[in-house]
Amino acid sequence: LHIELEDWKNNKRYIEYMFTLGNRETGYSLLLTETSGNIPNALIEKRQSRFTTPDQDANGGDQNCGESYSGGWWRNVCGGTNLNGKYIKPKSKGKPERRRGVYWKPEKGRLYSLKSTKLMIQPIDLENFD
Repeated sequence: LHIELEDWKNNKRYIEYMFTLGNRETGYSLLLTETSGNIPNALIEKRQSRFTTPDQDANGGDQNCGESYSGGWWRNVCGGTNLNGKYIKPKSKGKPERRRGVYWKPEKGRLYSLKSTKLMIQPIDLENFD
């Protein structure tokens, strides 16, 4: 999984993960391992995260994170990173609408409001890929 991020100052960064993705029965759970890139990791590694949407709360907490954070994403708890939020351009003065748009939030670090993201996948074993 290769993720490219661009902020509102046109700074571009990337991060890559090895991953496995579950099926419908597992809530499309995502398991990430091995990272590399030039931005701090903001996704939970080595623990399965279930895909939560406004109409399908898969994390079973007190609130529906997909609804509260305006978009579907792999979550264990609300907060953290959201690359499927609403596209919200920051106001000319002041901060962007906190945790409502598209953002990257490392565990120990600040929230990065993003202008654009790309998620790309490539099979590891191209010889046996059908």
